[in-house]
Amino acid sequence: MGSSRPISGTTSAISCAGMGWGFADWLAAGTKIVWVVDPERREVRVYRQDGSLSVLGNSGSLDGEDVLPGFTCPLMNVLS
Repeated sequence: MGSSRPISGTTSAISCAGMGWGFADWLAAGTKIVWVVDPERREVRVYRQDGSLSVLGNSGSLDGEDVLPGFTCPLMNVLS
């Protein structure tokens, strides 16, 4: 079952399973960063309002960028 868990008013972490809407909707609504967690592929896709995309693997780390300065989360904690 999919879930949507806002990290703050402008950043969201979303599970891919059962996602009935697109990350573009979040970005169009003003969200600056959308983290799409894909546990089956063991990766996180980071979509940004400026249209850029990063794909991070198990050895990567989420970064709050300018939305959540100082926030980091090693993906081995999320994807294991």
